[in-house]
Amino acid sequence: MNKKGFVGIILIILASSVYAACFDDDGGINYKQKGFCKDTYETEGADFCREGELIEYYCHQGFCKAQIKTCSDCKDGVCLSKEADEITEVNRPPEVDLFIMATPGKTEVAFRASVSDPDKEMVVYTIEFGDGYKASNKADVIHDYKTTGNFTVTITARDLSGAKTTFSKEVTVEEQKILEEPKEKTIKEEKETAQKGFFTKIKDFFKRLFGKG
Repeated sequence: MNKKGFVGIILIILASSVYAACFDDDGGINYKQKGFCKDTYETEGADFCREGELIEYYCHQGFCKAQIKTCSDCKDGVCLSKEADEITEVNRPPEVDLFIMATPGKTEVAFRASVSDPDKEMVVYTIEFGDGYKASNKADVIHDYKTTGNFTVTITARDLSGAKTTFSKEVTVEEQKILEEPKEKTIKEEKETAQKGFFTKIKDFFKRLFGKG
């Protein structure tokens, strides 16, 4: 057996083990039959109806997923109307958030990415820092901007089915403000201040004595 054939067998085994992790007793997306889905991650659900819609559970890449199917006549997890002939697959996009911690006076900024997928698919994501640099698939990262200013940080996440979510935040990198300490007066300045104060007091005394001012 050549190397390519061996690799192919390994991939088939791995794929089989992944997809075997999920069970759906109505054979997948089937609007005309009520089914029950369960995977090894304890996610499970049975098809059901609600206000003109069918919630259909099915297996996708080893996980139980759910989609909403418009159905004008739905009963006990089965679509009885013509809509059942139109198979549609709904893939929900990833959910993302980005936390930023910037310290005045420092160009290094800390980022923490929160990325998840409601359908439990694997997600890849990229953080663009707004200065031409980016990082991929790192939940915690520290980026040095080298300079101060305002930057738009964008995180883009994509699941295996192609659904994409983009989220942006602003970050401000500031210079540290240094407070100037008051200058200490020299001995000469203190003497001049004291003399001015003494002559001012004498002047005020004579003004009061002679009734002036």
